[in-house]
Amino acid sequence: MRKNLKKSLFNHHIKIILIILISIFLNITFFFNINKIYSLNENNKKIGILKPVVLLVEFPDLKANFEISTPTFYNNILLEKNKNSFYDYFYENSQGKLEIIGKVYSNPINNSLWFMAPREYEYYENNFYGMGKYPNNTQKLAEDIIEYVDGEINFSDYDGDNDGFVDGIIIIYAGSSISNDEFKKIYPHMWMINSIKKDNKYISKYIVIPEYKFKPGDFTIGPLCHEFGHILGGIDLYDLDSHKSYIYDNQISNGLGKWSLM
Repeated sequence: MRKNLKKSLFNHHIKIILIILISIFLNITFFFNINKIYSLNENNKKIGILKPVVLLVEFPDLKANFEISTPTFYNNILLEKNKNSFYDYFYENSQGKLEIIGKVYSNPINNSLWFMAPREYEYYENNFYGMGKYPNNTQKLAEDIIEYVDGEINFSDYDGDNDGFVDGIIIIYAGSSISNDEFKKIYPHMWMINSIKKDNKYISKYIVIPEYKFKPGDFTIGPLCHEFGHILGGIDLYDLDSHKSYIYDNQISNGLGKWSLM
């Protein structure tokens, strides 16, 4: 019996030693993996190409400043390489694995170069930042503009990942998103419409982004990158419970703040 007890204790000690050795091995492996310096060229095969459609849209009661807000202006900010562009942001942060090679479309049949929405701005905004009940919201705006440009655009060219869906509609709308007590503005957001089939491709996800923030020409890529993050599947990582989340105090969550695009 004493011999069996010794054998049992020996086996138990062996198991403990093996567990310790395995644990040490795993920790060493993990340490070297997380501290490995990866080259930007390492395994640099592209795994994603997305082709969003960018549409410049104005309204009968709110016109764009087309002398400054030109198609070339937005093409440079969104899609040009090596210009701190929307393209550059996702290309660099994906280490070259995601390219966004869409196109900025403007209206070829009028002098303003912007597509004209069939309804007034206030119809779509409807005192609820464009996110109210259909049809008085940006879903209807997206549907209206998609129908308007249908003859000008071959949507089958804009499914870079070949999933049967256009890789997003980006609507840059005339004006600002800065609201006040007297006049609310459409707020930047990503949303979806009931799928529309055009040129054998479905269209569902879209983004609305203002022409400028405070004045024509001050458009930046930050809000657009955030909203496109939603198209890629990202979720909001800021406090959704209250607008007070932007107040830096000890009572309210600020999410990840400047550490995250989302």
